[in-house]
Amino acid sequence: MDAKEIILEHLQKMADCDQNFKERFDDKDKSIEKCMIYVSQQARNAAIGGVACISDDEVFGWAAHYYQEKDIVVSDVRMDHIKATI
Repeated sequence: MDAKEIILEHLQKMADCDQNFKERFDDKDKSIEKCMIYVSQQARNAAIGGVACISDDEVFGWAAHYYQEKDIVVSDVRMDHIKATI
């Protein structure tokens, strides 16, 4: 499984357990691709000297935050340029 599949599975489990999150997760203006861009941007922002150690929980938190907030805008970066790993 790659990072996108792992995060998507985690978010789906959250949606299965929480109706409020499910409504936000089902938002058609959001996508797992944009979520992955957002997570990658957050990781880059956390890096010092190009290096970051980020826990799974922090990554999952960023992914959930992306879906929970209406006003998050991600740049128009292509997914094949993002190498997200957990």
